[in-house]
Amino acid sequence: LGGELPLVSVKTEKAIPKRLLLKAMTEIVEIEVKAPVKIGQVIKDDLMGTGVSLVATRNIKRVDSNLFPIKIF
Repeated sequence: LGGELPLVSVKTEKAIPKRLLLKAMTEIVEIEVKAPVKIGQVIKDDLMGTGVSLVATRNIKRVDSNLFPIKIF
């Protein structure tokens, strides 16, 4: 939220069981993170009860929303 991009790329620190991949993806798409985000930042601890963390794979800068004010006519 509030970042220069609408999404941040992520990866798991270690492999998770293949049988959990689809369920993990449904959990991941619901996660919201506030910018700024740094590479390696833990986005979610213990994904799907596996003990494996989900981490960011790129930096996302915060964007000041006041730079683009909304005008109402």
